[in-house]
Amino acid sequence: MTASRSTRTSARSKPDIKPVVKTEDVATPARKRQKAKEEVDVKPNIADGYLDTPRRLPVPVTAKTESVPTPKSSVKTTKYKLTPGETPFPDWPSPTPEQCLDVVRRLETWHGKKEAPKVIPEPSLENPGCGQVPSILDALIRTLLSAATNRRNSSAAFRNILEKYGILKEGIGKGSVDWNAVRLGTEAELFEAIKCGGLAKNKSKNIKAILDMVYADNMERAAALEADDVKIPGADTETVEDKKAEITRAKDHILSLDHLHSFTKDEAMSALIAFPGIGIKTASCTLLFCLSRPSFAVDTHVHRLCTWLGWIPGKASRDQAFSHLDTRIPDEHKYALHVLMWQHGVACPSCRLIPVKERREFDGMECPLGNLIRANGGWGKKAGGTPKGKAKVKAKKGQGKRARSESEEEASDSESELSAVGTPQQKAEVPAKKGKGKRAKSESEEAASDSDSELSEID
Repeated sequence: MTASRSTRTSARSKPDIKPVVKTEDVATPARKRQKAKEEVDVKPNIADGYLDTPRRLPVPVTAKTESVPTPKSSVKTTKYKLTPGETPFPDWPSPTPEQCLDVVRRLETWHGKKEAPKVIPEPSLENPGCGQVPSILDALIRTLLSAATNRRNSSAAFRNILEKYGILKEGIGKGSVDWNAVRLGTEAELFEAIKCGGLAKNKSKNIKAILDMVYADNMERAAALEADDVKIPGADTETVEDKKAEITRAKDHILSLDHLHSFTKDEAMSALIAFPGIGIKTASCTLLFCLSRPSFAVDTHVHRLCTWLGWIPGKASRDQAFSHLDTRIPDEHKYALHVLMWQHGVACPSCRLIPVKERREFDGMECPLGNLIRANGGWGKKAGGTPKGKAKVKAKKGQGKRARSESEEEASDSESELSAVGTPQQKAEVPAKKGKGKRAKSESEEAASDSDSELSEID
């Protein structure tokens, strides 16, 4: 028994150990792929006509290059359906030349005679106004700043630009903003300067894009003029002095659109609406007040009054109204009618868009257009109608939301949006809604809630 236990213990203490036989490593498929990946190219080195011993050559490493983002195009995609010399409503007979003259004489009894100035006045540094300044670029951007806001806010924004970027000391733009300094600055800086004027995000973006486009166009035109290329627009009607002045301005980096004076009315209109943020109304105002071209700009008040007078169909949009009225109204009445209708639209107790305490000079007086409007169905023909009729308009979903149209001033000062805001009494009755106090309210409603006496001349 003891011997048997001893034998088992001896067997456990000396286990059988098999000798290790060395074999070559067997490469797995994964290992083969990894090894092939790590191998470098081996190329023969040929010298003196014989094949030398192959040697390993380093694998060339391609340097990484950062991709340069393609700049976004500044050319807008919106195509306005302009029909120069043609009306979209050929069967609509009004207005006739006789009707135009009659309305001019009626409105003059309240607002006085209006004539286009023979000389465009020097730019005011107090407020942007309606673009009635010598420099076309200055007029265009002043008009853009005045859009969709009241005069007080746009004037504050314009003064901020003057303080930050300075003014030109000489030339046709003397006394106005140094727009090239604005171009060289950042969009964020411009936003800070004009944010008090409303819609600053889109306005600053559009202004920067406009200035970049103008600079590129100025340099291209200057090079073509120096090469005596008469194919560029307007070159065949420019004088030698005009061409020299255009080349000098480009070399001095003074941004300018003054070459549009040599364009036809339709060519100038097409050039202006090609800029981002510039709609037909702003372009028409620039033509009328700066280039002294007969163009019947259709703003909120003009559109409303022309609808009530039966001069345009009730379904006509602002752009359609422009095409129709600019064709029908004689050139000699376009300036007076635009200015008189704007003044009447913000002053007449029956015709103004929003009743305000400041407009009391005509209270108790019969509207000079009253019998014409009543004969055509009265003030309530269109949604909103008179201030009394507007009180019945229900607040719509999305009221006060930021205008999404590319041309901000065309959408945000439209009659449908302003009339939806309602009267001050109506607004007081509207309960607080979700989202009250958001940026949309601060920008869109301020244009309607402020007094009409402070509204921009073009809105």
